[in-house]
Amino acid sequence: MAFEIIREPRGVIKRLSGFVSVEEYQRSIELVLDSAFFDDLRYVIVDASKIDDYDFTGESLGEIALLRHVVFRSNPRCVIAFVVTSTHLARLIVHAVFPVKDIITVGIVTSLEEARLWIERQRQ
Repeated sequence: MAFEIIREPRGVIKRLSGFVSVEEYQRSIELVLDSAFFDDLRYVIVDASKIDDYDFTGESLGEIALLRHVVFRSNPRCVIAFVVTSTHLARLIVHAVFPVKDIITVGIVTSLEEARLWIERQRQ
């Protein structure tokens, strides 16, 4: 499996690794959004720092972002931090979330520690 979901007291870490298909990424999102604890989440960290390759496009990520923005309306306090070391993937994420930037608070950082600091700043 190209992803692992780790539940924390107020959030979730999704670790993506190896080759990640858009279908696998979509499935990882559905598992979190459909969970009984989604309404209690305050953050999701998507750790994409260990991805070797992917078949995402700006269009496919944009479609995912548009679909999930409806769900995030039910929990507007939940923020998403992407840990990304690839500038290409970071650009794809920016492109994908731009249409829903008023609904979903998203940060793009380069380490898990930076993600946690960014999340803490969002709470203040």
